[in-house]
Amino acid sequence: MLGGVNNFQARRSVKPRVHAGADDYFQRRPETPARSLRNPGINKRQYSTRQLHGSSWMVYLYWFLGGLAAIAVIFFIGRFLRTSGVSAKLVFQEGGVMVKRGPNGDWKNMNTDAKLRKLDEIKTEGGGRAIISFDDGSIIRLGEFSRIILSGDKNKITVIQTDGTSYHRVIKSEKHEYEVDFSGIEGVPETKILSMGTAFWVNKKGTELMVGVLENKVKYTRDGDELEVEEGQKLTIAEGVKEKQEIEAGDLKDDFIAWNLEQDEKKELAISSFVRLKLSQEEEAREQEPQEEEAPQEQDQNQSQEIALTGTASDKGVTLNWELKGGLEAPDGFKIVKGSNENPEYPGSYYRSVRSDSTRTYIWDVTDGQKHNFRVCVYDGSSGCKLYSNNLEVEANKVESSESRDNCKNSGGEWDAGAEKCSCPSEKELKEGKCVSTAQAKKDCEDSGGTWSPDSSKCSCPEGESLDDGRCTKDDYATSVSLSGSNKDKKTANLSWTISGGKATKGYKIVRSKSSKNPSYPGDDTKSISNGDTKSYKWDGLTKGETYYFRVCVWDGSKCVTYSNSDRVIVEK
Repeated sequence: MLGGVNNFQARRSVKPRVHAGADDYFQRRPETPARSLRNPGINKRQYSTRQLHGSSWMVYLYWFLGGLAAIAVIFFIGRFLRTSGVSAKLVFQEGGVMVKRGPNGDWKNMNTDAKLRKLDEIKTEGGGRAIISFDDGSIIRLGEFSRIILSGDKNKITVIQTDGTSYHRVIKSEKHEYEVDFSGIEGVPETKILSMGTAFWVNKKGTELMVGVLENKVKYTRDGDELEVEEGQKLTIAEGVKEKQEIEAGDLKDDFIAWNLEQDEKKELAISSFVRLKLSQEEEAREQEPQEEEAPQEQDQNQSQEIALTGTASDKGVTLNWELKGGLEAPDGFKIVKGSNENPEYPGSYYRSVRSDSTRTYIWDVTDGQKHNFRVCVYDGSSGCKLYSNNLEVEANKVESSESRDNCKNSGGEWDAGAEKCSCPSEKELKEGKCVSTAQAKKDCEDSGGTWSPDSSKCSCPEGESLDDGRCTKDDYATSVSLSGSNKDKKTANLSWTISGGKATKGYKIVRSKSSKNPSYPGDDTKSISNGDTKSYKWDGLTKGETYYFRVCVWDGSKCVTYSNSDRVIVEK
């Protein structure tokens, strides 16, 4: 091995090369005397060493620049993944509208025309409305107390709706799909609405869903069960029962739907022939109604009509109660308005809609410790309020946000605000501030062959078995179903059935047809019942003078395993 001066001389003997890297840097330096003129104390060996070490800064520079490039690539890839697939804008907002940037962001007010990205969450408060526009021209309009999350990829626009009401105008495209997704929401099975280039609205309240289609059609899927909803139909899902009905003119008079139809006309978007027909029929019906002359005594009676509003504050919010006097009626429901000043009005103030004419109480969930003014008005269904109640000023209770309280309530417990203590139901126990299922429930699950989930405190059973009283038991589906039907009420079929030879742990499918004597699923009109203990159902919306055939089948979660007899119901004229 060469070393010291010999190594130095060996390097001097090498001729300079045209292309050299950092290791050959010294070879291209001119020959230097044994002692430097600047520092005579440096010999050849020292000089060689300093020259070699001095060249290493280039290597470090290469590594530094390479590191910066890698960081930049990672940053831009992350940003691409964050923003790819969804590109939208908040093009309109009124009332309370807030946006959260990604799962870990904070709720903030955004300017109109703010860009929205994948995983952004948008929510509206009382009286709030928002319009979101996608790059392909599709739009979403949100009603009050609504919340959505934008998701999807380059092939699909996905709107995850967790609460409230949304209206969708979808541009038909072969490049990507458009869906509203409810999967992953607590208490809601895998549920999606796939649009086929259409106009439709969705209303979600808790685990109840309603889908109304104004143009074209949508495909509704839930736990593998598919159902198409055609133009002019609405699908309601409540307590596991699906019901498909025709959209009525009253549905189109809803203030949120009416506002959307107005927006469509302003934007010169096509209005379906079904909607125009329904609206024209409603107008003709109004014109044909006999007009009664108002007698003087009726005018005096109208002057005495009023709404008396009272209310109290609690930790749940402000409870409002009202009474109609003087024969006053509210066929189109009420608007409840709230403001910081006296005599708030609709529109213009925060409001909530009460569509039932029989409702006389409402809890406004405000707990900020501030004074608020409330009024209730009779809504006339189109232009606004025709009569207001008295103004009511209420100071709301101040309820601080509590993680302990939220953990207790969210896990099924009851929170005692005075004692600041959580009480759990008998089948659960308090553990780390949450109500969790007892050890016995876990033991029952595992002893019967199930799998216990500590996170959700739920038991999952193997395929072919169901949970019965906390234990996994083999599915023993009924082998016989006997159905009978009648038409005691006009437009309604009263169906009842019995089963034998087993159970119906996954519920039933009720199928109906006017042409086939043996309707089946899928293919014919269907209603789903998830509760196996149910043994009767009223099928409304039938046509006078028509004949219908019904059957009931036992559902195993994927198919009909046992059908009933076919029963004919003739609707009286």
